[in-house]
Amino acid sequence: MIVLLVALVITSGLLAGFFFAWWCSCMVGLRNVRDVTFVETMLRINAVLPNRRFIVPFFAPVLLAPIVAWMLLGSDQRPAGIWAGVAAIFSAFTFVITAGRNVPLNESLAKASINEASATRRAFEVPWVRWNSLRTLTSVVAFVASVLALASRS
Repeated sequence: MIVLLVALVITSGLLAGFFFAWWCSCMVGLRNVRDVTFVETMLRINAVLPNRRFIVPFFAPVLLAPIVAWMLLGSDQRPAGIWAGVAAIFSAFTFVITAGRNVPLNESLAKASINEASATRRAFEVPWVRWNSLRTLTSVVAFVASVLALASRS
């Protein structure tokens, strides 16, 4: 159980850090670049994601958290199970936001014309940043809940 909890903490922390980095640096840095540069940069980044380095931290929390919650809630570790349940809920929110909002925006960006970079950026940037901000919040909550699950295990 301790191995699963540590794996949950590590992978949810990596994912929260990944989205946080986008929120506080990448998108802030891209805010003042030319439209063509913005679109080209996002296209190049999206082309390398997903990759092996990203897949495990992206999928592990949404898979591990409910398993850990179920195992802990069925034992004498109820407080840890409740926190793992919170981590499961917020990991699911993060996954749904990414799969349902950010990925479709990335896919529409890939189909857009670089010749219409200004219009492409306008259609993409604001909603993508909004959804990334929300998944940053949900992934941080999932991480904190994972840490609390580990810490409350008696």
